[in-house]
Amino acid sequence: MGERKSIAEDEKIGLNQNEVWIVDDEDEILDSIMRALMLDAKKGGIEIKRFSTAQELLEEMQRRQDAKQKIAGTILVDKELRKDDPKLQDGCELVRRIIENQNIDTPNLIAHSAVDEYNERLIEAGANSALKKGQLLAIREIISRLSEGE
Repeated sequence: MGERKSIAEDEKIGLNQNEVWIVDDEDEILDSIMRALMLDAKKGGIEIKRFSTAQELLEEMQRRQDAKQKIAGTILVDKELRKDDPKLQDGCELVRRIIENQNIDTPNLIAHSAVDEYNERLIEAGANSALKKGQLLAIREIISRLSEGE
C-alpha cells in the first residue's frame, strides 16, 4: 500500500458499525470463531469478515477506500501472523498502519491473542482493548452490543 495524502475530515472513509473484521492466521481459530458468532451476527444484522493475513485486510481496506465504502467498525487483531509478509507478521504493525491511515475513521481495534503479554503489546501499539483468544462469550457480547446499536 502506497503513501496517501491525508484528506479533509469530512471526506474520510467512515465506519460500518454493523461489520466486524477478524485477522488471524490460524484457520482453526477463525473457523471456531465464525461458527460461534454467525448465528448471533445474522440475527443482529452484523457482518463478519475473516482475513488470514494482515496484507489481505489492508488490501480490503484500500479497496474500500478507493470505492469510498465504509470499513468495519470493529477489527480483532492477532499478534502473531506467521503467514504474512515478514513486515506484517507482527500484529502491532497492522494496528499502527490502521491508526496512521489518515483517510479513514479509526475503527475499534481489539487485541486478540492467547498470550496476555502479546495483548498488552497490541494495546501499547494502539489497540483499544483486548480479548484473550478463546473467549468466545466475550466476542459474542461484542456482537450482541453491536446488534443493539451500542
